[in-house]
Amino acid sequence: MLSADAIAQLRDAIHACMADERAATVELHTAITAAAAEAAARGMPVERLVVIVKEVWDGMLREISGSHSSDNAELRDTIVRSVIKAYYVQ
Repeated sequence: MLSADAIAQLRDAIHACMADERAATVELHTAITAAAAEAAARGMPVERLVVIVKEVWDGMLREISGSHSSDNAELRDTIVRSVIKAYYVQ
C-alpha cells in the first residue's frame, strides 16, 4: 500500500485535474512520479499501483457530481498510462 501522504497527493492532483486538466498538469505529474517512486521502492508491482490509482479515481468520481464520464474516461486512461510509464522510468 502507498503511504497516506502519497494517496492524498494523488487525490488532490486528480481533483485539480478534473476541475481543470490544463492547469493541473504539473501537480499531477509530481503526484504520479512520487507515487511510482514510492511503489517501486516498496517492491510493489505496477499492477497494484494502477489498482490504487483507479480506486482513488473512483472515490473522486463519487465525490464530484456532474462529472462527464466520457471526458473522465479519457483522463483516467491518460493518468493510468502516466503511472505505468513513471513506474518503469524509475
